[in-house]
Parts: sequence; structure tokens; C-alpha cells
Amino acid sequence: MDSILNTLYHMASFEKFLRIVHIAGADKELDTGGPYTVFVPDDIYMDHSLNIMTPGEAIVFLRDHIATGEYVVQDLPKGYKIITLADESYDFDNNGGASIHGANIIKKDITCTNGFIQVIDRAFL
Repeated sequence: MDSILNTLYHMASFEKFLRIVHIAGADKELDTGGPYTVFVPDDIYMDHSLNIMTPGEAIVFLRDHIATGEYVVQDLPKGYKIITLADESYDFDNNGGASIHGANIIKKDITCTNGFIQVIDRAFL
């Protein structure tokens, strides 16, 4: 088992998200901080305009996609509110498949040493 950061590096489809992590200067936090649950859009669902971000925009983007704590999909009841680092409240839904804030969770509960990764099919914008 590895950190959130290293797990994302070893999975092939998160280069765009990792670029945003680097622009924001959050590499160390996702490597050693936490525990966190990170909602990571697969590269195929990332808008190309997200590649051109200032460090401030990258920080805002990441804060929308990271929650403090460890959230395991099978343990969350429908309607559970997950609060992100940006202090946004996103509703979890497990009716016919897991989703959060309108994004489907397409790979769930990837366990890391400092939390969990939930792969989603769109970015929270």
C-alpha cells in the first residue's frame, strides 16, 4: 500500500489531476498528510482548459476534490454530506450506483496509507 500521491502516479490515468496537484504545490500533502478522501476525475473526463491553471486556481480546484477523513463508499448512507476542504457540502448517493455531487464514482475505495481515492467521471466545477 502506498500514499495517495504515489498511488495516483502508479495508476496510468491521472496525469492531468497530478499536474494540478503539482501546480498547487500539494505533492507533499498528498504524500504524507491526511487522512483524506480524494475524489479524482479520470483523465478522459478532465476538461482541457484545466491544464492551464494558476497556482491559486489549482488550490481551489483541489480543495473542491479533497475531504478530510476516510470515506468508504459501502459505509455511507444515501444523502450523507461530505464536506470538502473548500467547505463545500456534497451529497453522496448510492441509489443504483455510487455518486457524489452529480459525479458517478467509477472506481471506489482505493485504499492508501493516508486515506482513500474515489475515481469519478467528471470534475467538480
